[in-house]
Amino acid sequence: MRRPAAPPGAALIERGWIVYARSTTVLAHPDSIDAGVGHVRDEVMPVVQGMDGCIGLSMLVDRTSGHCIVTTAWQTEEALHASE
Repeated sequence: MRRPAAPPGAALIERGWIVYARSTTVLAHPDSIDAGVGHVRDEVMPVVQGMDGCIGLSMLVDRTSGHCIVTTAWQTEEALHASE
């Protein structure tokens, strides 16, 4: 079985990859979800992806409740802390 490709810059270990992540949970008004997604996509993501060591950003949204989780992934623990 072939192993899936690692995220760019992720450290390969025997059974997978090491990445460092930060998650932020937001409770938004359900009517504001589209604006929030647009803000993360258009404003936050370009800045975060321009930081040294960033592997990526993901956003999970429950449009009914307004719960959102934004997670950034980093190549090293140092990059994670430098992004604070």
